[in-house]
Parts: sequence; structure tokens; C-alpha cells
Amino acid sequence: MKQHATGRLADIGCGAVPLYGAYGDLTDSVTCIDWPSSFYTNKHVDIEHDLTMPLDLPDASFDTILCTDVLEHLPRPEVAMADFARLLAPRGKLIIGVPFLYGLHEEPHDHHRFTHFKLHDLAKSNALEVVTLETLGGPVEVVGDMVARLLASRGRSGRALAAAEQEAVIWLGRQLPASLRSDMDWKFPSGYLMVAQKPAQRPLQD
Repeated sequence: MKQHATGRLADIGCGAVPLYGAYGDLTDSVTCIDWPSSFYTNKHVDIEHDLTMPLDLPDASFDTILCTDVLEHLPRPEVAMADFARLLAPRGKLIIGVPFLYGLHEEPHDHHRFTHFKLHDLAKSNALEVVTLETLGGPVEVVGDMVARLLASRGRSGRALAAAEQEAVIWLGRQLPASLRSDMDWKFPSGYLMVAQKPAQRPLQD
């Protein structure tokens, strides 16, 4: 985040603004945008908007757009990506986080899972250059999360077991050889984090 968040930042689908502490001091201004019917009670929302539709804001409004755990909830994520590209200023950056191996959530508004290849395609089709594209988690974390959720659904004792199980998962992940983790995480990630940049405008030709 420190390398990419700058200038005028929009946190789209901001929820309870969990990442504000990571970007707040790095930017000149922050615009928090979320659904009118968000699951979260958020006093920091600046704009309520149906995120399935383009935002009624001028082109090049932001230097950074942050959108995490949102695209999977949009029936047509391509529409949102095109609008993000429009809203970015030249050299502006889009920071996207999406799930891959992750359970259903916020049903029935859970429409997609994304691969490395789809994210590249979404960026390319909107003339954005991929700066970084990283996996988030891997099979150890995926299975650990599934077990923890099952345990947590069993009441207070289950939640205590879930907390202990998650600690064990962290320990196990650290024991695996880096080469094995790299291959496993590439094929079975829990999600992806992509940073894509809008190119600088070319000077007008005489």
C-alpha cells in the first residue's frame, strides 16, 4: 500500500473502512464510497451509490482507487473496471483485491471468482498496465479457513477451537519449504491482489 496509495484516493465498496489506517496518512484526500444498503454501519461514507452502475463523477477524479472484496459481488465487473479506468488520472493506480478459493458470502450477491488470467484481461481491456499481481494465501490457509468457519459455527467452545486452529495453520504455513509454498499458492490461492496503472497521457501532436 505504501508504494501505491497517493493523492486523491477513492475507497470503493469501503465497508467499515478497514484499510484506512494503511492509506490515510499517505493520501491528500479520501473519498469513501459504498452501497446505500451496505451490510456495514459506516459513519465515514461520503457517497452512497449502486456500485453496479458508473459513478456520476468527472473523468480523472482520483489518483488512487482501492476496491477490495467488491468485484465478486457485481453481476458485470467489466462495467466497474471500465469506470475505474475512466475515473483514474494519468499515472493513477488501481488496487484490486478479489477472492478465488473462498466460500460464499453476502448471498445472494456473490457472483464471481477471479483467476490470475482474468485479472490480466480486465486490466488489458481497459488500457491499464499491471504493476503487480500477487496471490493471497494458499491451500493451507484455504482449508484452515474452512475448518475455522465450521468450528466457529458451533458456539462459544467452537469459536475457541477455531482460534486455536488458525494459530496452528499459521505455524504449519511457516514450516513448509518456500519452493513448495510458491507452487501451491500459485495454483490454489485464496485470492489475488492486483495493482494496475493508467498510462500517462501522450502529448498532443502538432
